Amino acid sequence: MARMDNGALASVGSTGAVHGGSGKRDIQVYSNHGWVVLDSIAGTGVFHQVDGSTEILGPASGEAGLRQSGYPVYPSRAPAKHFVEVILGQSVNRSPVEYGWRSVELLGAACLSAARGGQAVSVASLYR
Repeated sequence: MARMDNGALASVGSTGAVHGGSGKRDIQVYSNHGWVVLDSIAGTGVFHQVDGSTEILGPASGEAGLRQSGYPVYPSRAPAKHFVEVILGQSVNRSPVEYGWRSVELLGAACLSAARGGQAVSVASLYR
């Protein structure tokens, strides 16, 4: 669990070792209004509202969507290909460095918290 600056709690998980099927890459967001799951591989989403109703999220009305257009919804090899192009000087880095920086901060705080038996660790304390 991570406590955000505004007091909200966030649970973060990741895996790169999912085998079988067409893969899994989703984002889940929970609130007091319900929860939503967005699946970037399937190009779908579902909003589960607190009253029990469900709303299916997809391409805007009249749009074919990426999968039907012949392009993959999630181009799984694109990040690695782009990384190589940046290294070779064939492309500019389009990934904001702050995303990596913040990810490393979160991982650093999680590792330090684990080493301290689950004690809360602030990101600011990593710089002291």
